[in-house]
Amino acid sequence: MQNDFANAFAYADQVIRSNKFLLDASYANRFSIGLSKEIIFGFKFVDNNLYPGGELRNRYRSDVGFNAQSRFNVTSLFYAAATTAGDVRGTAWYSTTLAPGYNVLTKYNKNNFDVPLMGYTEIKLIRAEAAAETGGANLATAITDINDILTRAYGGTSKNLPVNALAATVINAARRERELELVGEGNRIQEIKRIGARTGVNIDRRGGRWNCPGLALQFPISEQAANASFLMNQEGGCD
Repeated sequence: MQNDFANAFAYADQVIRSNKFLLDASYANRFSIGLSKEIIFGFKFVDNNLYPGGELRNRYRSDVGFNAQSRFNVTSLFYAAATTAGDVRGTAWYSTTLAPGYNVLTKYNKNNFDVPLMGYTEIKLIRAEAAAETGGANLATAITDINDILTRAYGGTSKNLPVNALAATVINAARRERELELVGEGNRIQEIKRIGARTGVNIDRRGGRWNCPGLALQFPISEQAANASFLMNQEGGCD
């Protein structure tokens, strides 16, 4: 989040080289009970004791009581980008039939699951982007990381980057795959702000500014009620 690519690479590299984690072979495993090999930090489901992810199910599952205002559905533009020919994620994570007229996410359509807060896929993508940003010998590592993600997504190497891919190409691929891999997991807004803070570029497809006031969490009104001089955060401005 600091765009500190040297340290981001170093720490992500330590995690990957620990050989304690693997990419899940199946996309169904990320939100499962005990099947994921990717979870670095998360909440485990424990029967009769701990049932994490309740609000993810209540808010975002699309196979029970779908409501367009409260359920996770994506635009047709994003759906087209996320379901390109041969991409296994298209059939694993989306449906156009559960709620006719909507492109809904199916990641959370389960009664119970472990909730990953930090996973190996994200670490691979962090290392890939950071490696491409730092360049030199790290670029080859970045290409390998992206190709590992792409090989799983397409069930083969047909979409892999060439071994001589430019750093800019790898960076764009890392950002694209982050959006596709972590869809519905609360990551996108952080990317909009991170990239905007570094480059001033607004990557939100709806044209929203990366630093619009409405993105800041508002203080409780009780703070101002207790102290009339307390300044609340500015609101709105996210056209």
